[in-house]
Amino acid sequence: MQSSTSRLLIDILEKDNDIITSTKSKTIKLYQQLISKSKARSQHQMTVLEGYRLVMDTLTHPKSRNLYRNVLVTKEALEHPTWGNPLSQALEELWKERKEQQRQQQQQQRQQQQLEPSQDSFSSPFRIQLVTEQVLKSTCDTVTPQGIMALLDIPPSYHPQQQQQPNEITQSSKLFLILDGMSDPGNVGTLFRSSMAVGVECVVLLPGSCDVWNPKAVRSAMGTTFHVPVYYAESWEGCLDALEKWGVSPSSRGERVYAATMWMDDEEERESGGDGNDDDENNNGASGKMAAFSSKPHFEVDWCGGGNGNRGSAAAAALVLGKEGPGLSLQVRESVAKGEIRSVYVPMETGIESLNVGTCGSVILFEYYRQKLCTSRSLGVDGDDVNG
Repeated sequence: MQSSTSRLLIDILEKDNDIITSTKSKTIKLYQQLISKSKARSQHQMTVLEGYRLVMDTLTHPKSRNLYRNVLVTKEALEHPTWGNPLSQALEELWKERKEQQRQQQQQQRQQQQLEPSQDSFSSPFRIQLVTEQVLKSTCDTVTPQGIMALLDIPPSYHPQQQQQPNEITQSSKLFLILDGMSDPGNVGTLFRSSMAVGVECVVLLPGSCDVWNPKAVRSAMGTTFHVPVYYAESWEGCLDALEKWGVSPSSRGERVYAATMWMDDEEERESGGDGNDDDENNNGASGKMAAFSSKPHFEVDWCGGGNGNRGSAAAAALVLGKEGPGLSLQVRESVAKGEIRSVYVPMETGIESLNVGTCGSVILFEYYRQKLCTSRSLGVDGDDVNG
């Protein structure tokens, strides 16, 4: 049964003649380019969402809601017996909100024109457009389209000053997640979801990493990519330079930057008969000489930096995860081998070669979160020690 909300939105869109019936539409071509070409996403600084849940989740959060540029929806989706009504309500609210924003913007620009006549252009308006099922199916990247797609702006790259100012506890326990050439959208999506869950400060992408704005990666991340800041590093050295600006000094890297490997502590390795095997599958890309340096179990790393007892003075920390299969890049391995950064591993029962990188990374991230919670509970609301 069609709801009044669905009918009202359909009537509004039909009245505005916002109906796309041809695959030759400029809007459809833009969607297709953004779905298939990383270069187009970079050029337009936009990406594509598909599906009811992803659209509704991103509409719920103000940060991602403000990024909406265009929505394509079928009548069938708006009339769906289960989620047609909530979808119609959400889109109608967004439509009204954007209409009001556009009205205010135009009014402000008209006022400015009286002082600056040369300023006579308005920004492109937000649009919700009806589309036929046939056209939408030819555009979608998914096997079973749900009748809803959207264009969203890609958020700006991470900049510390633009982030919300945290309290003292959070300030002293920032964690940066560095993806070293990780290319699988599934693993990247898993790590973005875990990063949002534990409050990672920023995800840093090294060369060769997956395009996180690829629609497949966005779906895998369930929209969390819009909420976790992203930074693109041109090289490993460039990444280290950025970390220095963000509070991880060169002198502290040995205790604040950790690369995940399969190596245990060197003493444990000798006791277990380890021979420095450099098999890519077994050591996440670690070379044999990396075993000469002590590797810590993930739960022994002081991720929040409170071990020295100097609250608020600790440097941020960083976790490096390598590519599926080959593991860490040569540059990162060399940094571990030289002792410039440390290695960390997740202890496991014997007989298990390795964890999926998404699982391994998530285990470590939640250990960081556990420590952060313990730190926050041991301090007062204003940062004073509860015990005195």
